[in-house]
Amino acid sequence: MDVIGLGDAMVSFSPPGFLRLEQANQLEVWPTGAEANAAVTLARLGKQVGWISKLPDHPLS
Repeated sequence: MDVIGLGDAMVSFSPPGFLRLEQANQLEVWPTGAEANAAVTLARLGKQVGWISKLPDHPLS
């Protein structure tokens, strides 16, 4: 393992296109978060990457 990331991941909910939130009847879901983004980038560069995190006790997790 070359790199182990430690941190949280987030999810971004965005209306499609250039709609305002109140105009949209659907949302696009995108994974995000600095630690997750760094881990993905390093993996795409050929590094072996691990990631440690914890999910909250929440309906979306």
